[in-house]
Amino acid sequence: MTMYTIPDRFLFANSLNRYSIGDRTKGLQYGKDGSLTIYVSNASPGKDKESNWLPAPATKCSLVARGLWAEQAAMTGQWKLPPLPAGHPLK
Repeated sequence: MTMYTIPDRFLFANSLNRYSIGDRTKGLQYGKDGSLTIYVSNASPGKDKESNWLPAPATKCSLVARGLWAEQAAMTGQWKLPPLPAGHPLK
């Protein structure tokens, strides 16, 4: 996933210098069941969760997720990205 500002569509400058998060992001922490939680927010989710944090602006922004070599469930719509919390400024 890559974070962009609106309306200019630039990468969002942040304290971690992290503009995207994906399978090549070093240090991601997976759950015991193999799940992956990614935190998308303007404020840090806490030092213990920053390895999985994609910083976002406090204003409207654009989050783009790409599925390369996606499995059939993603291509047919059987699997979808989980929704963001209500009231989040992402568009």
